[in-house]
Amino acid sequence: AHSLVGAGAFLASKFKEDMIRLTTTLRATQPHFVRCLKPNDSKRPGMVEPALVHHQLTYLGVLDAVRLRHSGFSFRAPYAEFY
Repeated sequence: AHSLVGAGAFLASKFKEDMIRLTTTLRATQPHFVRCLKPNDSKRPGMVEPALVHHQLTYLGVLDAVRLRHSGFSFRAPYAEFY
């Protein structure tokens, strides 16, 4: 059996604390999910690279979610029922 020592023990403890804090926050709120998209690689305002945005929307599953909702599967369970 491995026992955590030094940095490993610290990281495991920190991770556990972070997870407890996250679940406490989720239980105290009504979570909403936000997806951030990077509009361009050059970090210039007002400029959008459609191919980059489309790739991100595809990779994040946003386009699939929209497709499902338009197909009539727009079910949302309240967090309390889900959890």
